[in-house]
Amino acid sequence: MKKLYFLFLMVFMTIVSFGQTIIINEIFADPAGDLSGDANGDGIRNASEDEFIEIYNSGITSIDLENYTLSDLVGLKHVFPSGTILPANSFITVFGGGTPTGINGLFQIASTGTLGLNNGGDAVTLKDASDTTISSIAFGTEVGDDQSIGRSPDFTGSFVKHSTIPGNGGVLFSPGDKNDGSTLSVVKNEIENFVMYPNPVSKGSLFFSSDSREQKQVEIYAQTGQRVYSTIVKTEQVVDISNLNNGLYFVKIIEEGKIATRKLVVN
Repeated sequence: MKKLYFLFLMVFMTIVSFGQTIIINEIFADPAGDLSGDANGDGIRNASEDEFIEIYNSGITSIDLENYTLSDLVGLKHVFPSGTILPANSFITVFGGGTPTGINGLFQIASTGTLGLNNGGDAVTLKDASDTTISSIAFGTEVGDDQSIGRSPDFTGSFVKHSTIPGNGGVLFSPGDKNDGSTLSVVKNEIENFVMYPNPVSKGSLFFSSDSREQKQVEIYAQTGQRVYSTIVKTEQVVDISNLNNGLYFVKIIEEGKIATRKLVVN
């Protein structure tokens, strides 16, 4: 039985899927011992804080992650808080700690204060709010090499050492970005000739235009995944965002079933 258990841990990838569109795309369990291991970008290498788990929504609609959980073989590591919305075609990365800086996509800090992934073999499990397993990834000692493991190709492939993934220039990790170094593909049914301006915005008014004059549903998300603004824009196609604090946000617009997503800087 011990031998079978060991072999289980050494499996490079094990996936349990139930038709969900949420995908564990990258896992970093062993940050290097110098600043090259500073995955959260806060200027400090920390063996615990720089660990991360990256999740991607491959669907065409947003997913409410409230009370979804991340666990390993030791126990619970993170509970996604109320208001955590993961837009379509977007990442959310959960770090062990620190002050994530310059990270693309959404991010959160582990609610238990640590991820504590085992470099000698472990398993990461994502469950939904009803405690149903969405995905479970088992790995062995391959994670103990000062770099993450990630899917190659992104979203569908097996997990391999990050530096071996074609196209990324041998980088050791890529939280909030595709593992192969390319940008996220445009949503297939994106709004035609959609424009959002000004960006950055400092005066509190954000304008939209597109080929269609139809009403638009506007949703704005903080980097932690919380939806901080939602409204319906009609013919005037302008919204007042003067209540938003300075920072980086993600804007999602839906028009007649079509979608546009943009980063927004408020200063």
